[in-house]
Amino acid sequence: MAEQYYAVAVSLMVVGLYLLSWYFTAEGKLSREQHRLIWNTVLLVSFVITATLGYVMTLRESTDTDLHPKLAGDRFWHVEAGIVLVFAGFLHLYWHMRYFKRLFARLKTLEAEAVDE
Repeated sequence: MAEQYYAVAVSLMVVGLYLLSWYFTAEGKLSREQHRLIWNTVLLVSFVITATLGYVMTLRESTDTDLHPKLAGDRFWHVEAGIVLVFAGFLHLYWHMRYFKRLFARLKTLEAEAVDE
């Protein structure tokens, strides 16, 4: 029987919590630095859970030994943490979009200068 995942519920929860923390930041109850610290921590924790469980499952599947005991619900938590990771990653990318725009504009300028030479 296939496991049931809660992609929509988890996604809505992450977005709702983000909007709540953004509201508290806009109201001055959280500083911008605290807001970013919260969401960078969410990004880090969801990555560590997703990566660790993925690695453990890979080791278990690729070896014929019982050195890697099955964690209860490892695939379920790997997927759920992965959903959180996706949304936290998109938020992180959005925050740094200005950096990437400047980077690509600079690369485009360098490329144009190289062609002109």
